[in-house]
Amino acid sequence: MVDGALWNIAFPLLAKFLSFGGQIVLAWLLVPADIGLAGMAQSMAAFTAILSVGGLSDVLAQRGRCREDAPHALWLSYGFTVATAVALAAIAVGASASGRPRVGGLVAVIALASLVGAPNPVVAAGLLSKLEFKVVALAQFVGGLVYTAVAVGLAWTGYGPYALVAPLPLQLLVTLVWMLTHGGSIQVGPLNWSMIKPLVRPTLALSVAGLFSGLQVQAPVFACGVLLGTAKTGVFSWAWSIASQAVFLVANNLKGVLTTVLAQVDPDGIRRSNAAMKAARAMTALLCVACGVQALLAQSLIGYLPAKWSAAGPIVMIFSGGVVLQGFWVCGMAWLNVAGRYRLLLWIGAGQAFVAVFCTSVGAKLGDVKGAAMGYALAGLVGALAPVLAMGTSVLVHQARRLALPGSLSAAIWLGCWVTTRNRGVVLQIAAATVFSMTSAYGWWRRDDGGLAAVGDRVRQVLRWLHFGRRTSGDG
Repeated sequence: MVDGALWNIAFPLLAKFLSFGGQIVLAWLLVPADIGLAGMAQSMAAFTAILSVGGLSDVLAQRGRCREDAPHALWLSYGFTVATAVALAAIAVGASASGRPRVGGLVAVIALASLVGAPNPVVAAGLLSKLEFKVVALAQFVGGLVYTAVAVGLAWTGYGPYALVAPLPLQLLVTLVWMLTHGGSIQVGPLNWSMIKPLVRPTLALSVAGLFSGLQVQAPVFACGVLLGTAKTGVFSWAWSIASQAVFLVANNLKGVLTTVLAQVDPDGIRRSNAAMKAARAMTALLCVACGVQALLAQSLIGYLPAKWSAAGPIVMIFSGGVVLQGFWVCGMAWLNVAGRYRLLLWIGAGQAFVAVFCTSVGAKLGDVKGAAMGYALAGLVGALAPVLAMGTSVLVHQARRLALPGSLSAAIWLGCWVTTRNRGVVLQIAAATVFSMTSAYGWWRRDDGGLAAVGDRVRQVLRWLHFGRRTSGDG
């Protein structure tokens, strides 16, 4: 699990720096209304996630017979994908007929992307079943790199909001080609409903769960579009992408690793729960440090951007605090999936989507875009803990004791750094962020039970291999 997690964290973190640079360039080239229009289109498209096959990879991993299921899963993937594309086309026509032709055009591009990416879940599942985590992670990294480069190029040449959605089909195509050329395969077999049928029910359950997970992010953007207009929605959406991209890149990539590994753990409830919570603690430690640094520096660094983005500084800081506990959400949902508790998984996803929209809407009514961000961040913090509540009191009490001290220490140090450096210049804030990262990381390391140490040992092995590999290559 450590190897898989390492590859699925290393590449997203590298993608974070590249994507962050791309987001900054896009902020210079686009206006908030452009990003708001793209956000509205993506939020409308999110309502079709019930027809997607985002959970098909998890179903194949859980069944443990990917080679036999892959040809039939491919038929299922294309069936769901065509249905998704038809639904998106209907939304595009409806948006254009209701006086939003630009939103309709953007949704049409997203429909095309859904068709291009139909084989991806099946090919990725085949690689993950062979523990080829590196190939999948690198494919997603290369696809993201292509997306960022093309998006910047289109924004530079004046394509406005289309710069944010037009690269999606190419991104999915590049990801697929990379997986196919590095060990992946597409297995085509005859259409056999009796073999497809066992995959439909769990895939539908996870698709509904995926719908609610998507709505947790996209429905608040839609609510902001309705209540605040496209310009303020653009600020909300851009700030969210800046604050959360690393979190969700890591979370989405680790989801496949967690599902595959937890499915292989002895199905004893306590062992599987402890394995999931151990991963959650490691993710929380990393997110506390990363998000804390991000929150301390956000407002000052965004001050160097054009004035049109000045309102995004405090929003990024708020969102940075709202995603700190996402490790519990990812690990808890993976645990529920592997345990086959689909009904509870659906109820939690639906409840969190509703709470996110409700809190965002109330916040927007009371406090404009900053209030919307505070409402959404609060919903994220509370809802992230919901999936792990089903693990049992004994597991939760044990984990709470391990989290209380380093979590409280991180919060206290961050608050002290923020109070003493607020509005006092970026140099002092960088110094405070350095102090926070070192002291907070030390606190988490001292309370580690082996999860962070295992990751650290693996990182040292990779660095040692790179060092000696380069020296050997140079000597040769």
